[in-house]
Amino acid sequence: MDTLPDYLEPGLDLVFVGINPGLYSAQQGHYFANLRNRFWPAFNAAQMAPVPFSPETDHECLKYRIGFTDVVKRPTRGM
Repeated sequence: MDTLPDYLEPGLDLVFVGINPGLYSAQQGHYFANLRNRFWPAFNAAQMAPVPFSPETDHECLKYRIGFTDVVKRPTRGM
């Protein structure tokens, strides 16, 4: 089953660790891809990076020393 890649490298300042990816996110290939998910609006409102991000640009967070991974790499259907 397809899942999301880890965006990890040495020296990160912040790593978001999810429980496991949702089916939609895994199908899209991006973290927090479901439009109902509030992650990216909250991330951008908190100004955690100097530029806004979206699911499509999640991989670019590494440029700002921010990473993503999941505890379990098996996607599951959301509630």
